[in-house]
Amino acid sequence: MAAVTDGATSVANTAELGDVVTSDDIRNRYIDLLRDSLTMMLWRGADGNTSGRDADSHGAMMRENGRDWPKLAHSMIGAKRMNNLQFCVEDVLKHDISGDLIETGVWRGGACIFMRGILAAHGDKSRRVWVADSFEGLPKANASKYPLDALGAPFHRFRQLAVSEEQVAENFRRYGLLDDQVVFLKGFFSESLPGAPIEKLAVLRLDGDMYESTIDALVNLYSKVSDGGYIIVDDYAIEGCREAINDFRRDNGIDDLIRTVDWSGVFWQKGSGPAPATLSTDEIEHEKKVLAETFDRSPGSTPATGVRALRTEVINRIPIPVRNRLVAARRALRSIVKPQ
Repeated sequence: MAAVTDGATSVANTAELGDVVTSDDIRNRYIDLLRDSLTMMLWRGADGNTSGRDADSHGAMMRENGRDWPKLAHSMIGAKRMNNLQFCVEDVLKHDISGDLIETGVWRGGACIFMRGILAAHGDKSRRVWVADSFEGLPKANASKYPLDALGAPFHRFRQLAVSEEQVAENFRRYGLLDDQVVFLKGFFSESLPGAPIEKLAVLRLDGDMYESTIDALVNLYSKVSDGGYIIVDDYAIEGCREAINDFRRDNGIDDLIRTVDWSGVFWQKGSGPAPATLSTDEIEHEKKVLAETFDRSPGSTPATGVRALRTEVINRIPIPVRNRLVAARRALRSIVKPQ
């Protein structure tokens, strides 16, 4: 297969059995195996999920696209977003972009373990991987300050999203990747990030779901991202997260081209501008079109795979018991408050 150029395609080595295996082949095979183990794509997502959706017949497809909450896998972001993460990390290594790597919102730690594994595979002993999470789940929505969070899913009630720091550290250890290059930052981001002893970042991966979690990470960390570094957004399909990204970019005059990874993930390279030199005019226009078709919410827009369709996917990731209670509450309100 070809090397990654779009941030979502797998980097597979080209060596066939019987060929002379080079150090590059071994490195690529290790990284591929690590990714497929973390996502359980090695088993085609057969571990099932905790979101209440039946994944028996479509487990591999759902896991590839990061549409379920796995029972056993150490990452829920799916193979495509994992490939994008690999592309970003290896690109900053290739071009010697200074800074550490961080994910804000780590769940079981899979993406951070993957980043640490990529550094190990490339022999990088200088960069650290920052593992930032409350390790207690997501905060309750602050309705007065962040109304979009109050209108969204009640993430603070999803206890399967709360994974302890000790368990995440144990997951690193199982892969032989727990060492002094891994740094844990415990606490809600409004408390843990302002004073975090981080000097520079090369990759900032945001996976906080909510407006509050996303904006807190951007306010405290974006200025530390080196030019040429990457900002990755896992939850752009969720309205609160998307609006936090859009507001921050607008308020800070950021016009770097946003590129789509899949139905939920996007990324951009800091300082690349609206027309990155690495892309042709046709490629730039294609990226803009894909972004608009996937996430456009302008009045009258009816994109085939737009947010209106994706909204169903996000809702479907809510566990069935919680979803049923929300539906029952909505019906009760409708019976009380009748249209005039």
